[in-house]
Amino acid sequence: GALASPDPARAFNPFGDGSHTNRAILEEIRSQQELRTHSTVTSLNVTASGPVFALPAGDVKLAIGADVRNHAFEANVRVGDGPLNRVHNDRDVQALFSELYVPLVGEETARRGLRKLELSLAARLENYSDFGETMTPRVGLAWSPLAGFSLRGSWAKSLRAPSLYDLNEVNNVVSQLPVSTPGTAPGFAMVLVQSGKNAQLQEERASSWTFGVDFTPEGISDLSLAVTYFNVEFRDRISELNFLDYDWLNDPSVAARVIFDPTAEQMSTACASGQFSSSLGLGVPCGSTPVAAIIDVRKNNGWFLRTSGVDFSAKYTLGDFRFGLLGSYLLDYSEAMLEGTPLTEMQGTQNNPVDLRMRGSTTWQRGRLAATGAVNFTDSYRDTQSQRHVSSWTTFDFGVAYTLGRTGAETRFALNVENAFDEMPPFLNNAFGLGYDAENGDLSGRIVSFQLRKNW
Repeated sequence: GALASPDPARAFNPFGDGSHTNRAILEEIRSQQELRTHSTVTSLNVTASGPVFALPAGDVKLAIGADVRNHAFEANVRVGDGPLNRVHNDRDVQALFSELYVPLVGEETARRGLRKLELSLAARLENYSDFGETMTPRVGLAWSPLAGFSLRGSWAKSLRAPSLYDLNEVNNVVSQLPVSTPGTAPGFAMVLVQSGKNAQLQEERASSWTFGVDFTPEGISDLSLAVTYFNVEFRDRISELNFLDYDWLNDPSVAARVIFDPTAEQMSTACASGQFSSSLGLGVPCGSTPVAAIIDVRKNNGWFLRTSGVDFSAKYTLGDFRFGLLGSYLLDYSEAMLEGTPLTEMQGTQNNPVDLRMRGSTTWQRGRLAATGAVNFTDSYRDTQSQRHVSSWTTFDFGVAYTLGRTGAETRFALNVENAFDEMPPFLNNAFGLGYDAENGDLSGRIVSFQLRKNW
């Protein structure tokens, strides 16, 4: 191929404006790919709710419902002048759900140390045309021992089926790439890398529990405080690996994704899983060059993730002013490639959640006019790849609104400015050359919007 040719007349010169490379070679290297996708969701939902019978503490309430959904996804891919490759997938989902609210202790039955006790039970039964049937329950309990003070907790299970987009392999790529092997000649080995989506994905599951406290001090009715501890564990989590993040031939944590000394049958299967791309040059068929291993960085199940933290909020009203604070502090964000393998602490590192996020706001309202100012804070974190410190990020939002008309038929005009001072996210030495962390930053800059809302 042109990239590896010893013939100067056929070699590619990456420097200059292209005039130093044979034009025929440039045409040989140039390629074109077309990708078009179309996704639709159609749904119908019916619910009914209300009291079913009365207890001394209040009415027992029941909500029941059903919904049906159809998901459709279509992808069309054309490489160069080749034929159009069209893939269409769809999924039907039927669901039944219910929630029961039971007031065990209320105002009429309150006693010392037990002013209120409420129980909630919920369940959702879903049937997927491609994944079968599943049920997810939830239990909640709220207890108020004192006026203005309450405790609450919940436990739940959940399930997420892979999206049709994640199941679609039409745009997958199989690449032949070199990886470093220090201490051996020639210092690198060729591997075959499968990347993209995965038609064999299964559902990911999670279990969670929370414990919270709500406090409204007596005598300061305009002040409310809330703190919630959360703990969530994900199993069979759907994720994909970054090829540049691992020492694939020596790191035992990724051994499940590596096939060493693959057989001809394994090579054939891997080569058939996507469009082939080789770093050796053009015209090299997939599988024609021996490789040390096949590496699978496609989306896969198997990840185990444990996360816990504290959400907090405060609200206070003073005359025409309302003050608010929302935040989340992450205590743990650990993951393992497979359940049962050692966990790696990931919070506060690049492309992962930071330790602390907060938003403080102040709203002034007098009559029909209101103005709001807010500050958003994202904590600093560590770049473990470059061993650098990534700075925190603070932005400001402002808004003003005016309302006309009578209550219930208002017309509201609002002008909002997000990131008013056009503060760019901090620099990250991203392995892909992006220069910032897309999970913890946004390049949109200042956004000005105008909103008109009419009620009738």
